[in-house]
Order: sequence, then structure tokens, then C-alpha cells
Amino acid sequence: MKKGNENMLRAQSMLEMLSAYAWAILIISLFILVIITLTTSTTSQAQFSSECTIGPLLPCGDVVLTNYSAKSGIVFYISFTNDFKNPILFPTSNAINLSTTGVGVPGSKLNYGTCAPYLALSGSPVLCTISVTGSLSPPVGTTVNLLFTLSYYLCQSNSQSSCSATLYKSTGYGSVSVAPATINTYTVSFMSKEVNGITGTAVGSNAIIYMNGVPYASGQNAMLITPGNYNLYAALPSSFAFNSWASSAPASPVLPANSLLAVLTLNSAGGGTTVTEKSTNLACYVCYQTSVSSLVCPSTCTKTSGTIIYPNGQGSYTCGSGWEACT
Repeated sequence: MKKGNENMLRAQSMLEMLSAYAWAILIISLFILVIITLTTSTTSQAQFSSECTIGPLLPCGDVVLTNYSAKSGIVFYISFTNDFKNPILFPTSNAINLSTTGVGVPGSKLNYGTCAPYLALSGSPVLCTISVTGSLSPPVGTTVNLLFTLSYYLCQSNSQSSCSATLYKSTGYGSVSVAPATINTYTVSFMSKEVNGITGTAVGSNAIIYMNGVPYASGQNAMLITPGNYNLYAALPSSFAFNSWASSAPASPVLPANSLLAVLTLNSAGGGTTVTEKSTNLACYVCYQTSVSSLVCPSTCTKTSGTIIYPNGQGSYTCGSGWEACT
């Protein structure tokens, strides 16, 4: 009887030991699972990250390398800004060369491409494109280090005839995660429009539009913008009040359209869209009807006989009989 009790005690001890170890193993397994999940999540979020460097006067915006597809092959894109005080002119061919290793073909190879606009004014954004020869493509999400060289001429004015005969070169570096060939990006064009509040006549385009904190003057573009939501804000010239936002297809409408702080939604379609900010002058550069005593030209404006001369060479507008102009 005593021996049977000893066996039962041994079995109970073994069960308790196994139970304790099982809980320990379960806790360790859960801990490992959490680490794997967090690591996978971080990798997924960062898999299409990129960075590039050219130089202080050619600040890099974004760089993209797509994997191979039968339709488009392997494509390399890079965007930057001309921060020289002068325009720069790119050669019509071989404006940029890209050195790759194990991309397109085994081993090392130079690939050549073009840059647009062909004549980039001071402050203009530039987009360069290279079609990489071959179909050997690293897997999507793989980080690839790339060297590239830009070739350009410095110009004295906005005329091609003013450009130097010396071909300058700037070398850049990019670290980019390979993106799917099907990724759709946008070129967002920004337009500001200041108008006469009564006549609707355009009187300027001097507002600065901010998208996610990055400033854009009227006429500038943001390139290689991926689908998503982007915050908009407009810094208006003095004596103007915000009126509205508008965006062109395929982007969704800016919401709220009548708020200085708004959101631009870029859907998955990709392509080109224009964001327009409209503001109205508060006092000057408008026509006031002389028969209405409550509408008078403010003391801060100049009263004229009936013709408004808009600033910055924007032209003029005749108010007509019975009206006076404030400028």
C-alpha cells in the first residue's frame, strides 16, 4: 500500500512539473510570436522607403526603382529641385546615367536616361527617368544602393542660347527599396489664384501652398507622390482672404473645399492632378459704385477715376461709368 502511495506521489510530481514547464514553454512561445509580429510589421511599413543625395543646389526629393514587368521593364525615377540661381539645361539624351550591379543584367552596367523639363528654371522641380536594360530584378522590398551622375549646362537666362558650352556633372547616391511595377504615383501641380472680389478678374498668383509642410509656389509640381491623404494650407499675400480649394481628376476633391486647412486625397489611380487655391482681395483693386454711400474706397487704397492698375504687371480693368476704382 505504501509503495502504491509513493508511485501516486511520483506521478503527481511529474504532472505538476510538466504543467509548470508547459506554462513556461507557452509564455516563451507567445513572447517569440510577439517579436516576430512586430519585426514583420516594421519591415512591411518600411519596405518601400528610400533616400537620395545629390548636392546642396540639387536637393533630392524622391527616388523609385520598380521591379521588372513585361509591360514597362525595370524603371528608375528620381526627382529633385534646381536650387541654382540660374536655369540649367539637360542634354536631350544621356542627361543621367545610373550604375547598377545585379539589376537588369548580372554584373555591373551603366544605364542612361532623360530629365524633364529640358530647360529647368531656378526653383523648378525636375524628374529624371531611366529604363534599365534587362529583366533581372531584385525581389520587391529589397534595398538596393545606386550611384548616378547628372549632366547639365548652366545658363544665364531662360533662353537656351545663353547656356554655357561647359558640361557640368554632379554625382548622386540613392538607397531604395524595390517597389512593385504596378505602383501608381502622382504629379501634383499647384496653382494659386488671387481675384478681384467683385469682377472676378485675376490679379495675381503669389500665394504659397503647403502640402504636408512642404511649400510650393504657383506653377511648381510635386512628383512621385504616392496615393494617400495630404494636408493642405495656403499662405496668402497681404490684403487677401481665402476663398476655396479645387482639384482635378483623377484626384478626389479637396475637403473641406472652403477651409484654409484642408485634405487632398490621392486615390490609387495615379497620374497628374492640379490643386488650385483661390483667394479674394479684401479692399484694394476693386470697383465701388459711387451711388452707394456705404461702399467707399478705404483710406489705405488709392482712388482713381475708374481704371484699376493691377500690381506685378497683371494688367488693368476699367470699372465703368458710375464706379470708382481703388488700387
